[in-house]
Amino acid sequence: MQDRPDAVELIEAVRHFLEQEVLPAQQEQRGKFRTLIAANALRIVVRELNAGAAPAARERETLRALLRTSEGEVRELRLELARRIRGGAADGGPWRRAILDYARASVEAKLAVANPRFLEGGNAG
Repeated sequence: MQDRPDAVELIEAVRHFLEQEVLPAQQEQRGKFRTLIAANALRIVVRELNAGAAPAARERETLRALLRTSEGEVRELRLELARRIRGGAADGGPWRRAILDYARASVEAKLAVANPRFLEGGNAG
């Protein structure tokens, strides 16, 4: 692993190049759109790198608590949660509230990486 530039700095440099040099040179809408998509994808990668493993670990522990298990990884825990929801386990009672709270927190965590602007100014509430 190198000291500098680190992965985030390299990604930011490419994003800056796309936005400042490639985008203005695009003559067609398709090229502009694709350049914007690429720059946005790089923003997402930077946010994921900066977040590290903590969000996945939090989700895993939340799902384990909801499902009352000490085992399982996020993907399989999500599948089990979906199975229980389909089976009617979240149709009422306190578990329903816990599932709704989990769903909201999960969406907010994903938006924090994918597009944090949706969380600004109370848009999430």
